[in-house]
Amino acid sequence: MSTITLTEIRRIFERQGLGKEFIEQEPMLLWSRVVGQQMSRLTQPLRIRQGVLYVEATNHVVAQQLNLMKNAYLNKLNGLLSEGRLMDLRFRVGGLSQPLAQDPPEGEQVSLLEREKLEQLLDEAKDPQLRKAFECVILALAKRDRDRAARGYARCEVCGVHHDSEGRICYYCQQEGQTL
Repeated sequence: MSTITLTEIRRIFERQGLGKEFIEQEPMLLWSRVVGQQMSRLTQPLRIRQGVLYVEATNHVVAQQLNLMKNAYLNKLNGLLSEGRLMDLRFRVGGLSQPLAQDPPEGEQVSLLEREKLEQLLDEAKDPQLRKAFECVILALAKRDRDRAARGYARCEVCGVHHDSEGRICYYCQQEGQTL
């Protein structure tokens, strides 16, 4: 299977009328290039909200290193972005057991209900490359959520993600001032 470049992904998004959405999420795609292969294996960019990239680290040592390098990473990310700018990076230790795979593992079982939901989400993607890229991302995120649920993580009552924070709302929704 050939690898899709960032430029190709951008073109696919633009053809689908999703250029703005690509620009908003581009820092997540650039994260591993900015921090390098070793740090990339120990971190996972989770979301971008209001110009802030939230990143999960495997442990406190990694989170501390990220904080020490925060300005350098922020400047490098902003230098690579095609448009827009990040205002901040926020790091947190989480239950990241391993980085998300680019493709679901061979033989990954997906329930019939999950497959139906996946097909509904992918119905809008007419471009086969975009559809395949979205499918890989969605399956990896579903696996990650199942792994977290199996480890006993609570489901955030705001965004629905399994989390290891205390309470009914995940750390990120708390940071954003989200309430029930």
